[in-house]
Amino acid sequence: MSDFNQNVREIADMLKKGMKVEDGGVVTLDPKAYEETLDMAGIKLADIKKVQDHRDLIVAGQGLALGELGTEYMKKHKKVDTMSVEGKLHKDVIGSTFQREKHYPMGEGLTKYGVLSSKVQANGAGNKGQLKKVRAHLNTLAEQAFCK
Repeated sequence: MSDFNQNVREIADMLKKGMKVEDGGVVTLDPKAYEETLDMAGIKLADIKKVQDHRDLIVAGQGLALGELGTEYMKKHKKVDTMSVEGKLHKDVIGSTFQREKHYPMGEGLTKYGVLSSKVQANGAGNKGQLKKVRAHLNTLAEQAFCK
């Protein structure tokens, strides 16, 4: 018997209903599947949207701050071509990289100056807590199913 949280089982069952296995084992997911799990946690989709909208503003604001700071710094320090910053927002990491210039080889080539790239890394999926228990359960399940 598995020892993961009952909520994990309920969510898995809800998501499984929204999954469809296509040829070759590719699984598609109903676009509303995640939303349907929110009620059980007392979370409204509007709350998720509000948090994600604010996160997007943080990403843009961090990029603007780094780009302005970076332009000023790189103008004085000619050997510096790239600057970056990362910060944590609870479990997630928000990162930005600002490059002096970047060459794109399409066609005759194009060089852009002041190139910003950003990322949001969701870190809720480490091998700990409920996910660790789910992985152990799946290891046992698969071993029983696949081993001869």
